Amino acid sequence: MSHLRAGLSGCGHVTATQLLALREQHDCAVVALHDDDPAALDACGAATGIALRTGSYDELLATGVDFVVLAGAERLAERAALAAEQSAHVLAYAEAADDEGALGAALSACERGEVRLGLVPPLLGDPALHDLRALLAGGAIGALTELHVQAPASPMALVSLAAWLTGRPARAVHAASPDEDGARRTTLLLPGDAQVWLDTGPAAGTTVIANGSDGWCVIRPTDLGMQTLRPWRGEVLSSPDATTERWSPRVAAQEAAARSRAEPHGAFARWLEDRDVFPVPGEQLVEDLRTLAALRRSLATGRAEDVPRS
Repeated sequence: MSHLRAGLSGCGHVTATQLLALREQHDCAVVALHDDDPAALDACGAATGIALRTGSYDELLATGVDFVVLAGAERLAERAALAAEQSAHVLAYAEAADDEGALGAALSACERGEVRLGLVPPLLGDPALHDLRALLAGGAIGALTELHVQAPASPMALVSLAAWLTGRPARAVHAASPDEDGARRTTLLLPGDAQVWLDTGPAAGTTVIANGSDGWCVIRPTDLGMQTLRPWRGEVLSSPDATTERWSPRVAAQEAAARSRAEPHGAFARWLEDRDVFPVPGEQLVEDLRTLAALRRSLATGRAEDVPRS
């Protein structure tokens, strides 16, 4: 099995649990670290045992890594372009892609350099969200009518998450102005008239509610529950039989969820070798940027704005 070499830039944005999980990846290995902050760099190296550390991004690329992980939000466009010049693919954390202009420039640089760009959406490592995506795709709750996501994440991150969960791009966007606490609701209208509500701002955790024509599903930080009105075969949300209302605590799954946050890096490595699909590739980011541009227009006009699609 191939073992691609990755370089991590932005050590202060990754938890010790995730760093250790990255060391256990079967498809890739983080072999070099970069950070502009010497203290963050040393702490990351001490937690992982990775000896190759540098305060220079150019030196990180000079190690010949197959791809770079841009965990920080600093200089995304510039660092993606430098990686592309060295034929290194780019995996960016959602927090690094809050600036639409920088993300668009990074996409263009990677296309010119013929390398791939991927985005790690928030919460992608949560097994319950993978289950929810399978549940929606399989029609377990019938036709999706409403999806409500409440999370302390950026609009860009949640737009990408919604597109990944539903498998459908928005046809229109209506964004409300932030309230005095900084919270904001964005409504996405999907083909088929399903609605997605994205609530950003301060929150104790993430809650996802999906309602369909034949059932519902709720995912909360402490527990999860679902009910379907049609038979569902296969284990979803740790329940082989979801035809009756069922709730389960999530305490036991929290540690496993923390470890699984490293899995997007393995999926990215497999995607580079055409052995897997990646949830948010560059092509999807183009669609997400169109949605985000419509969101910005909606904020300016106070009206719902259509999302042009190619």
